[in-house]
Amino acid sequence: MRIEHVGRLLRTLSHLRADQVWHRVRLSLRRKHWSRRAAAIDARYRARAAQAGALRWDDAGLAAFARLRAEGRDPERAVAVARDALAGRFTLLGETRALGTPVPWDRPDLMQALLWKTHLHEMAWAVDLAIAHRATGDAAYRDGFFALARAWHDAEPIGQPGFSRVAWNERVVATRLVHWSAAGALLGLRAGEPDADWLGREIVRHALFLRDNLALDLLANHLFRDCVALVFADALSGAVPDAAALLEREVGEQILADGAHVERCPMYHAVCVADLVDLRALLGDAAPAWLREALARAAGFLEAILLGDGDIPLLGDGWRGEVDVPRLLAQARALESPRAPAATHAASGL
Repeated sequence: MRIEHVGRLLRTLSHLRADQVWHRVRLSLRRKHWSRRAAAIDARYRARAAQAGALRWDDAGLAAFARLRAEGRDPERAVAVARDALAGRFTLLGETRALGTPVPWDRPDLMQALLWKTHLHEMAWAVDLAIAHRATGDAAYRDGFFALARAWHDAEPIGQPGFSRVAWNERVVATRLVHWSAAGALLGLRAGEPDADWLGREIVRHALFLRDNLALDLLANHLFRDCVALVFADALSGAVPDAAALLEREVGEQILADGAHVERCPMYHAVCVADLVDLRALLGDAAPAWLREALARAAGFLEAILLGDGDIPLLGDGWRGEVDVPRLLAQARALESPRAPAATHAASGL
């Protein structure tokens, strides 16, 4: 480390809790250890996933969630994205890269566009492939999804050098888990089909890995997304029995009394509302009262801070386009009645 970086490091540490520093050290040491035992670590997670219960592809809540995802996507746009994905071409964050086939998931220059690479590995485009298959009936989109997912799987074992930077970054894992679940549901997968059983095991493997590698060093929206994904996976497989308790704790800490998200960043707030909407759709009438209450308050706060054009103010670390806010609020209203922030609440200071 350069001497000029020491001051920055010390200033950063001064804002962290002791347990965050501990978890950063713990996770860093674990990753180094795992990189020396990659084959054994990867095999262990495969074995654990194989022993877990099968994913319930016929779950009514999963179907409801998948419909929600499909309703938010224009079929023609989905077909265009899917066609590009089959050719190894991806447009993410407004930038198109033609990676070719097979997709070089870890091409060195992609580390110069780390957020773009992160979105590539999160695989939101998997949902577009599934929607394209439904819209056109063309099996090439279904086959293409599984070809890309299996190619990624073969190229990205847990524990290989750099595995936690992008491919097995906990937030990427949590996000990909949900996208793959939506894609599988939209493809109409059912237990007993080879592709369905393989994808189900992969989703469970993601959940088991995620439970062991929560963002306890970063906290905030990262840990929120992690816990949402764990509840999602547990609802479909029973693989993470403490998932609901973990998320309830995070909701209690991160959704403030007036409905604001603890980071006071409108984009992060909208992302967390989207996570709650997804989970509320999945759980249906089984959604616990604390989740429904949090969604009502958070959606109400989001509605209250929108600008005249109906989009979020650009405060803090954020940009527009990450979330379709009008559509998100329409989905939230269909599930819970948004509750406007009470005048007596000033928990967020906003």
